[in-house]
Amino acid sequence: MDINNVYVRDAILYYTIQQYFNCNDKKTSQFIVRLDHFNYRSGLIHNIPYLSLQLHVSEKDFYHTYLRVKDSFKILPEDVILVKKGDEIYSRLLAVIPTAPPYLFLKGNVHLLNEKSVSVVGSRNASKGAMEKTEILVKALVKRNIVVNAGLAKGIDTITHQTALKNNGRTIAVIGTPINQYYPKENKNLQLAIEKHGLVVSQFPPCNKVYKWNFPTRNATMSGISIATIIMEAGEKSGTLRQANHCIKQGRDILIPYSLLQSSLLWPRKYIQKGAHTFKNIKGTEITGTNTMFEGTDIKPVKAGDEYEVSFTQKMTLQGGEYLLSMSCTGFEQGEHTVYHRLYDVANITVISNKNTVGVYDMESEVEAVLKPAGSGNSETGNA
Repeated sequence: MDINNVYVRDAILYYTIQQYFNCNDKKTSQFIVRLDHFNYRSGLIHNIPYLSLQLHVSEKDFYHTYLRVKDSFKILPEDVILVKKGDEIYSRLLAVIPTAPPYLFLKGNVHLLNEKSVSVVGSRNASKGAMEKTEILVKALVKRNIVVNAGLAKGIDTITHQTALKNNGRTIAVIGTPINQYYPKENKNLQLAIEKHGLVVSQFPPCNKVYKWNFPTRNATMSGISIATIIMEAGEKSGTLRQANHCIKQGRDILIPYSLLQSSLLWPRKYIQKGAHTFKNIKGTEITGTNTMFEGTDIKPVKAGDEYEVSFTQKMTLQGGEYLLSMSCTGFEQGEHTVYHRLYDVANITVISNKNTVGVYDMESEVEAVLKPAGSGNSETGNA
């Protein structure tokens, strides 16, 4: 990595400050915002005396910390790319979240960050049945050209990445360690394969130790880059459910296999209620959903007494059958996703189709068939 790049120099200084806040982005950012005379580009001659004074440490201590952070950046491979929140490469979906990490370390196809992505996660000690269902699901997502992301952990995450790669799909690994480390060790070759054929993402600088809280922290990033998270299997106290909680705060959909709703587990019933705007068929399968954030609608902050009238115009080329519509009003308060009101199954939609198709919706296909009789150079064209 080129440490003479201005972005890299800014990041080195940021992570030097972060060392004094237990490597916590929130506390570091709050400290920097309160500074009256701080500018990344002011140079070390100005910044070291000023920052050491504000942090109540000696200039010598701050400078030694700075050199340690700088040295850790020097050993990063040249193909590691550093992006700052607000950069064009930085995930647009993630950037709208107030708690999004200020920097991301990337290795691989960086353009995947802004492709439509779904997170597929679950238990590290996954059952055989859940692994098989995950493989089927990931194959289906790959066929639809959707980027599949997971956390490179054992179990569901591993089969998610492996299936995507085996089927020439695109996958993102959001890891809980610095970009130049491999965890778990048995997934090192898988991580190297994703670096080559997909994208590896880390929000943790090379100077930091690997803390236990790294992994639930990266789950927020996984949810943040995704349009939805699919939880394939998890126990009542599974760490996977931390990602579900992040989905709720961020206003992202949580999808759960129907079979889990029929189990004795309590968490699926709790989280299945969190959709912002969804369609369901009579079997309870979520078909599609959207909201003003996904559609890029400019919603301004409001004060007491203000009203917004929001309308959704949608083309629903559904297959004939019965469907239920749910909707809700949500927003963000102090960076937290807040549900103001929800209405479930408020309308029943009966669709009468003039033709049969396979699946749940009509792709409005135009089909042309050309007949080439045996032994003849002539052809006849007709509709089928």
